[in-house]
Amino acid sequence: MTEAKFETLVRRLERYAKEQPAAYQFHVGALAALGYLYIFGVVLGLLALIVGMIAAGIGIVMFVGTHPGAGAGALGAVKLLIPLGLGLAALIGSVFRSFQVHFPAPEGFPLHRVQAPKLFAALDQICGTLQAPIPQYVLVNGDYNAAVAQHPRLGLFGGHVGYLMLGLPLMEALSPEQFRSVLAHEIGHLSRNHSRFSGWVYRVKATWRQMLQTLLAQRHGGISLFLPFFRWYAPYFSAYSFVLCRGDEYVADQCAAQIAGAQTTGQTLIRVHLKGRAFEQEFWSGLLDQAKTEPRLPDSIYPQLQASFRKPAVREAQWYEDALDERTDLGDTHPSLSERLAALGYRTVPGGPLDLPKPPLPLPPPVEETAADAFLGPLVPHIAGSLEAEWRTNIADAWVKTNQEARRNQAKLDDLETKVADGTITLDEAWTRVKLVAELCGEEEALPLVEEYLRAKPDHAPANFICGKLLVERRDPRGLPYLNRAMKDAPEAAGPACDAIYWFLRGQGKLREAAGYRERGRTHDREWGAARLERADISPDDKFLYHGLSAEQLGKLRHELMACDGVWRAYLVRKQVRHFPEKPLYVLG
Repeated sequence: MTEAKFETLVRRLERYAKEQPAAYQFHVGALAALGYLYIFGVVLGLLALIVGMIAAGIGIVMFVGTHPGAGAGALGAVKLLIPLGLGLAALIGSVFRSFQVHFPAPEGFPLHRVQAPKLFAALDQICGTLQAPIPQYVLVNGDYNAAVAQHPRLGLFGGHVGYLMLGLPLMEALSPEQFRSVLAHEIGHLSRNHSRFSGWVYRVKATWRQMLQTLLAQRHGGISLFLPFFRWYAPYFSAYSFVLCRGDEYVADQCAAQIAGAQTTGQTLIRVHLKGRAFEQEFWSGLLDQAKTEPRLPDSIYPQLQASFRKPAVREAQWYEDALDERTDLGDTHPSLSERLAALGYRTVPGGPLDLPKPPLPLPPPVEETAADAFLGPLVPHIAGSLEAEWRTNIADAWVKTNQEARRNQAKLDDLETKVADGTITLDEAWTRVKLVAELCGEEEALPLVEEYLRAKPDHAPANFICGKLLVERRDPRGLPYLNRAMKDAPEAAGPACDAIYWFLRGQGKLREAAGYRERGRTHDREWGAARLERADISPDDKFLYHGLSAEQLGKLRHELMACDGVWRAYLVRKQVRHFPEKPLYVLG
């Protein structure tokens, strides 16, 4: 199924689910059951063949007993049936082994009631109100997230173990009442009132995925009995369950509002989104920036994390407006922030482009007491120490590589500065100097160098983009021509360039003009996403063309391949693509 067909199907199913929810759920359940029917139908068919072969063998033996002259031919027939029967038995065994689906247990610091009585008291109250089972395991990990999971004990045959995973960074970002809203949202996915059917569909979907992976890993010849069916079945089941998953997010939000109130739930959604961006774009990137000047990891990471959540992010207001402008797409089963807030009654989204109130909705107030302190108390330092050791292990290699690369880049920059002083620097070296200054000192420091470079090479797309982006961030309209030039010379720059122009025009009050660039950027992003998708893999169904490389390019490729031991023949083609065909995808065999 192509991406366009998948999107069309999902949009149609969204309308169907809204207009006829009971009929939609029946179709989802029937489609989930169809997978079971096919698997067991194949197994029963194979068993019937084996029984038939056994009966045939017995019949042949009896026939030989009454017709001694037919012994040689009958013996040959029995010899033929034996390997066929053994092959079918092996295939059945392979299928049954794939039924034994095993999901690795989530990792994290396990919590018990005696360790965190306030947290478990909150869980008891939430689970009782929502009529949901209490997860058997509660784990704290280093993710900025919270999630529930139900892993099947018996594969296709049912039974499950429940896990609740809580990210300590998320608990540091939220107040106790906001975190209760998060807990209620996650427990809402298990609620018997709302989501028992959804939970079953989630488990079936995960089980099919793992089962198919197991069958593929076994590389049994009988996989051909299943692959054609699953190639048809998987995208349809994915589309039907996609709509269910998205609808279930709204239901879980209502569960959160039932426990914590719509106002608190709305503030929680906003804060989770904003602090999540800060966690990724400011905390982690800022931490790794220290590696450029410090060869050793800092003695303690966790206090920096806590401090980063205590203060507003530099671009928090812009992120907030950006999030309120976003619309739901098919990249995620979670609806957009604005639509989730609207469903809660926290704000209203009109039918057309989002018309932000003046002034925009206020940001949630600062957090005075964190959920980590309220619910974990004295456990926080112990858990943080364990997670910090894990973080240090995870980033140690990246830290060393970043520091070593920064030293090499500084040495290169020193050499280039010498050439600048001597007046011997080339145009290519001047661009390298711009990139090194931006990497080591920041893009602001590189702006004068970019402008100087563009006076010598005005059609350089990356330089135009950097110059335009930095200027419009300063609210300088001189940046607009640079960004438009970058989009003209490099189509891949259209998305971020349109985004930068959008925010500039929006700040100038030119909302209609800004909306045009926003839509242009979204159109480009959709096409660029489709381009990445069609370049993600290759299959025998694709159409391949002559590569079209020049003799010089082929000579370089041959030279590289001749240096590879064991390569004695190579084949090169170009995959035919619909999106951005000017950027070819080559396939080398």
